[in-house]
Amino acid sequence: MTCGETLAYWLDPWPWLWVEIPRRVSLQSKRLASVYLILVVAILSYLIADFVTTEAWHAKMIITNGAVTAWREAPASTVTTGVGQHCGQPELYDNQFSSGWTYRPRSCRLLTGSSAFRKQGNWLHFPTYLEETYTWIHSNCTNATKQMCFDMAPPEDVSEHVERTWEVLHETSCKCSLKDSFFAQTPEDEVLVIIHEYFLPHAGQYLPFFGLPEWGPVLTILRRPDGSRCEIGGKSSWTEEEAAVGIGASLRDWMRCAAADLDLDPVTMTGRASSNLASHLRTMGFSLQFDLEYMSVGAHSEDHEGVVCYVGLSVYVQWNSNVEVQRLSLPSLNSNVVEHQMYMYGVTPSFSFKGSFRYISHTPIMAWIVQAAVLFALPATIMRYIVEFAIGQPSTIYRRETCRPFDLYEHLRKTQARMLISHAAYKQISQEGPLDMERLYGFLEDLYQKQMKAGAIEADDLNLLWRATLTGFDSDMSGKVSLQEFVAAAELIDDLHIGDIVHFMDKDRKVSFMERFLDSTRHQMKVKNSTIMPITSVVAKDDGPDEGPAGEPGREAGPGESDSGEKSPRELS
Repeated sequence: MTCGETLAYWLDPWPWLWVEIPRRVSLQSKRLASVYLILVVAILSYLIADFVTTEAWHAKMIITNGAVTAWREAPASTVTTGVGQHCGQPELYDNQFSSGWTYRPRSCRLLTGSSAFRKQGNWLHFPTYLEETYTWIHSNCTNATKQMCFDMAPPEDVSEHVERTWEVLHETSCKCSLKDSFFAQTPEDEVLVIIHEYFLPHAGQYLPFFGLPEWGPVLTILRRPDGSRCEIGGKSSWTEEEAAVGIGASLRDWMRCAAADLDLDPVTMTGRASSNLASHLRTMGFSLQFDLEYMSVGAHSEDHEGVVCYVGLSVYVQWNSNVEVQRLSLPSLNSNVVEHQMYMYGVTPSFSFKGSFRYISHTPIMAWIVQAAVLFALPATIMRYIVEFAIGQPSTIYRRETCRPFDLYEHLRKTQARMLISHAAYKQISQEGPLDMERLYGFLEDLYQKQMKAGAIEADDLNLLWRATLTGFDSDMSGKVSLQEFVAAAELIDDLHIGDIVHFMDKDRKVSFMERFLDSTRHQMKVKNSTIMPITSVVAKDDGPDEGPAGEPGREAGPGESDSGEKSPRELS
């Protein structure tokens, strides 16, 4: 006994085991089949393109977080150049923001050490335009005090272009202010150094059976906004060991990779005119955006067995300011406490993280298979609604075939009719004796005589078929097929009603466009029926005398012969 037979015998006592498969109907319509084929080809093309373009065999981990450590280093003494236009002609950079706020730089100041930058945590700011204000409050608001405000010598480092103002706050309080607006002389020479790293998210459901791969070392590549490589210090890429000690360059080099310059008009960066922008980036400052994109092997195209970090630079145009307020003691200003405010506009580096790590996993493959299975069912669903509702009268017939309503009373009449037909058939074939095993075998021999002569069915095959047939008929294992057993085994189902036939063949019926375009039944009837002579011609030919197969008039078929003169299959056997 084979393993399959053993399993079958073992499962026989379990009647609750079955598999439900939906019933399918094959409609022999070439036009409907053409529409269905077009839909299948379209879905198949989409699935192939989706499988290739999305790399469905890869799971993806999206990088959203990382860390950057940024700091400033002093510029080399050799990079200091001559005075630029912003120092030689600072009035060219004047900007009227509003009626109450005007930017009027009048000098330059060389910022060194801690005055050249501001840092708090990972936040770093390089000032390019500054407004320094000294303010002190007087309680004796006399003309002498006011004159003292305008006559006093400015603090050290304050230019001769200082603006002095006197404001009466209330009856017993007055404010004296000294304001100096100036540019940083060489902020482009300040050195910005960064160290970066990425954080892997939790793999979750995409974790493969064999674990995550080793991602390998990180190669850092610097790129311009157009995607091309950009060199700073003669390099455009850094190994993991080189990047670990910091990637540093002057602000001038970093801005060059972002296609920016401090004397550039912001309108050229934004592409739109705005009254809220200064005439130069040096006056308003901006955010120098570092976009770090990490890609694993398979996601990048570099010749590197590991992770590649693409660092893209761009400029985000905005008023980028920072303010500091201090209280100082300056006896030379005839005041014990002076408020010192430094309002700064400049360059602030900012960082964003993204990336995609890919690896082979079973989960996305299974998800794609499920998606493909759902989409493959879409053409059949579309065709079902077209067939059942869109092609007129044939849809009524097709709908009855694909969706069979069941009514107990109506079905009872159909069942009774089929039982009566089966009863009549049983009486006819059992006239010569009971329908036992020998007679059933003889009927099967007559039925499959043609196949036996052709060799398609052998004696062993017929014997197996006979046993299966007898098992289906002879439910009480008596060796004979009774009337009740025969009727119970016979089935006849016909959903094509006579009303449907009459209505379909009615020449006066209005045929819809969808029925005429998609249903080819009428065309098939026209082509296949063209070889059949009209009934009047047949009757005319039948009016002559009967002739036998040998041309003998009136000869009847002999015993064991059919009307055509051939012997019956039983006599041949």
